[in-house]
Amino acid sequence: MAQKKKLSEKVDKRRRAKVVVGHDSDGKPIIKYVSGHTKRELNAAKEELLRTYMGGTKLRRDVLFHDYCQEWYETYKKQTVSASSQSNYRSVLRTHIFTAFNDRQMRSISATELQSFMNEKSQMGATVLTYIKAILTGAFRTAYTQGLIDRDPTLGLKTPSVKGESRRALTLQETEAVLRVAASHPEGLLLALLYYTGCRVGEVLGLRWGDINFSAKTIRIERDIDYVTNSVGDLKTATSYRTIPMAPELEAMLSPIRGFGSTYIIQGELTGSFLPKKTYDRRWKRLMIAVAKSNLEIEEMKAGKYAHHTIETKLVKYDGISMPTSILTAHFFRHNFATLLYEAGVDVQDAARILGHARVSTTLEIYTHLSKAHQAENDNKVRELFSQRLPKGCRN
Repeated sequence: MAQKKKLSEKVDKRRRAKVVVGHDSDGKPIIKYVSGHTKRELNAAKEELLRTYMGGTKLRRDVLFHDYCQEWYETYKKQTVSASSQSNYRSVLRTHIFTAFNDRQMRSISATELQSFMNEKSQMGATVLTYIKAILTGAFRTAYTQGLIDRDPTLGLKTPSVKGESRRALTLQETEAVLRVAASHPEGLLLALLYYTGCRVGEVLGLRWGDINFSAKTIRIERDIDYVTNSVGDLKTATSYRTIPMAPELEAMLSPIRGFGSTYIIQGELTGSFLPKKTYDRRWKRLMIAVAKSNLEIEEMKAGKYAHHTIETKLVKYDGISMPTSILTAHFFRHNFATLLYEAGVDVQDAARILGHARVSTTLEIYTHLSKAHQAENDNKVRELFSQRLPKGCRN
């Protein structure tokens, strides 16, 4: 009995301290107690308690990744993006992220795990990777600022390169074929609007005649056609609402056919409203078949002048017949427009405004990529410069 009493006394000799973790609605301090065998242990317990309580509210230090990511999306992200982007976020969360870290505690996930996960998802394409990184960095950064985790494992998280990525400008022959189709095809105005404005396809489909200012030679971007909700939606970001210059070539195409202010420029075939998704898909297929056909005609006319720049094609079924079609998508035109801005010497800030990029860094990334490509071309010119100037007798 005496031995048990001595053991009990040893336990009771632990250091104890009270910590004020906040105040209640009456202003009275909320006190919690901690203990430790040594002064260092006691101080560590105090720090842990203060991290656990902020403003009198207990934080969920053991919060699960799934629960917190869902909460983060609903609270911090959902209201800041368009309906189509909301659908993309939900899809990426459900299909990719939750399945990987579903029942893990936030603080148990390491930076190495997240980078490995990003690397594995590189095969999904640049768009999916962009959403994945936005979710991971947003959720972990917010959790860190709230004191839920002791470090942000997404610091230094890198987006892996995507093989086969199709973000490039149009080739010379693609450009010629596209412009020929834009000028001659009954539905070619869609290509002209994409080529001369660099807008997102939803922004082009959302253009009304009232957005065109023929006097000022400008186009106002006001709305987006959202095929996810099949409705007229908000633009992607606040900077997407913008006024852009109108090229003379586009003005010459629009001026003779101008319509009423509230009428869509690219209309549905029967309704006169915006172009339905199925109609858009069929129209795009017809246009890309026409671009492929135009390319063949150009090759015959030029007698192989563009032999090294022939356009990429694939086979598609149209009216039950396999036909060659260009591989171009609407986003090629947007990247091509950014390339033209760079080559024209447009300042990166102005380019970001015209393109409607939310961050100048997005435009700068494109400009940097193009600069490196031009640098490589110029390096080759320098290498050839001296051999061209050698006297004939000195050349090998």
